[in-house]
Amino acid sequence: MHNLNFLHRQGIKAIPIWHPQSPEESLEELVKDPRNFEVIGIGGLLSLAEADRVKVIHSLLERYGDHQSFHLLGCSNTQIFKGNVFQCDSTGPLMGRRFQTIITDQGHIKMDKAYPELNWSKEECFAFNIRQLAALEEYKPIEQTELLLPMSLSYESKPIS
Repeated sequence: MHNLNFLHRQGIKAIPIWHPQSPEESLEELVKDPRNFEVIGIGGLLSLAEADRVKVIHSLLERYGDHQSFHLLGCSNTQIFKGNVFQCDSTGPLMGRRFQTIITDQGHIKMDKAYPELNWSKEECFAFNIRQLAALEEYKPIEQTELLLPMSLSYESKPIS
């Protein structure tokens, strides 16, 4: 809380982060904080076994989900397919390119082992993962916009004089 409070005193509206390795009382403090954080980040999930990760996420959503939004850091496990997770980020799609792994609602699957007959390349696994996660997104035009930069703001290499 010390760093979070320091940033807020500097006028920086930081997103607080809680880890399951921290006392649950510290999460309770963040949820009840008078600054009314729109989102609380949940980190430290990757260091947990899959079953423990599921328990933590389920417990958070059950206890606070009706009035608090959470952003799961580094999470592409089966919980994101259940529809209750507000936000998450992950390098999971990269595992397709690295290990021929795809992300499904049943977990991460090694395509070369589970479906060798399909003969998917690493790039096909990567593309599948991107499409799979993008399909979970809810587009909200009021909250999301695309910015087009004018050509004058684009990067041009200039010779050094």
